[in-house]
Amino acid sequence: MKVQAEQLTESMQNNIDKWVAKFPKGQARSASLMALRVVQDEVGHLTPGWMSAVADYLKVEVTKIYEVATFYGMYHHQAVGRYHLRVCNNISCCLQGSNQTLAYLKDKLGLSDQRISDDGLFSISETECLAACTDAPVMVVNDREYVRQLTPQSIDEWIKERRLEHIND
Repeated sequence: MKVQAEQLTESMQNNIDKWVAKFPKGQARSASLMALRVVQDEVGHLTPGWMSAVADYLKVEVTKIYEVATFYGMYHHQAVGRYHLRVCNNISCCLQGSNQTLAYLKDKLGLSDQRISDDGLFSISETECLAACTDAPVMVVNDREYVRQLTPQSIDEWIKERRLEHIND
């Protein structure tokens, strides 16, 4: 069954074109990682329709785009909060208390039974190694900001700062 592709915005197309230009002619597929990222950054998460739109735009088989989008943990297939927290659950972080950190975050944000906080600001997922073992436990926010050596106090401060940022927006 063919999925109806969404319509890429002009901004998405321009950003994708910048990535395609970095690869040899005829190698648009090489830009699929970043093309998916461009779309996700604008719409929040990837649906089959958005993945089909990327495939159509890059002139790549849709299955190749699905393979990329489902292989890498940085792509979201359901809505996430404005701040998506990925907590490392690998051995170094576990030994330094990442399970307790995750439980504390979920409790603090009221996420025990839901994916996104009531205010829409936060969502959490577990992830494999974030390559910051010496600073365990670690989380990465929106795949861009590392928060290291997490403690209940540092978590409280980080959440407070993000809520203040939201109020000031």
